[in-house]
Amino acid sequence: MPGNYPKMKNVSNFLSGLKSYGTSSSSLYTVRFEKPDVLKFQDIETGVELGWPNDLTDLYCDSVQVPARQVNTGDIKALGSMYRYPTGVSYSQMDMTFLMDRKTSIRRLFEYWTLAIANDERNYATYYDQAVSKKVTIVKYEGYDDNYQNNKTINNRKQYDTFVKQNDPVSVWELYNVFPFNLGTIDLNSGTKDLVKQNVSLYFERYRQYRTEYSLLT
Repeated sequence: MPGNYPKMKNVSNFLSGLKSYGTSSSSLYTVRFEKPDVLKFQDIETGVELGWPNDLTDLYCDSVQVPARQVNTGDIKALGSMYRYPTGVSYSQMDMTFLMDRKTSIRRLFEYWTLAIANDERNYATYYDQAVSKKVTIVKYEGYDDNYQNNKTINNRKQYDTFVKQNDPVSVWELYNVFPFNLGTIDLNSGTKDLVKQNVSLYFERYRQYRTEYSLLT
């Protein structure tokens, strides 16, 4: 029998780990779109071309899913047990949910984008590089850790990185060549008065996760 087994962790080890690494919450994030080339927004008074209205979409973004990444595999069975080998990578779609603003601007924004991608009057689709947003960025923040101010033993950068200050960015996901393929239905009814939400599903080519100044990964 092989030896040199790792020592089993106990409650004290767990509490010590929580104090060092903390836990992550599902809230505290921002979302930023780069405007696709196919969209043209202009200021009514000056005629100056405007960018994507991130102040609106970020403020009303109720939820966003960091996509899944899956390694594709093939199968081999020559002798004995079958085994698998990696062949590539694939990604899930990205789903976002927005609270609807009073003027339904968010719905019109994505309606405008999808119509510019595939016009249902002329029955043609635009070029791919014009249809996509070159980059969509999701930034995750973490809140205040009470141990940060009270800890008196922080004397190097590695120890500093184990504590986060108020709403510091800890991780960034960048998704490349993004476009919406489905606008969810909007439910209106004369019953109870609920908030209206808009679901948007998007495809993309690939994504990357990056560390930030406050990340534990070096």
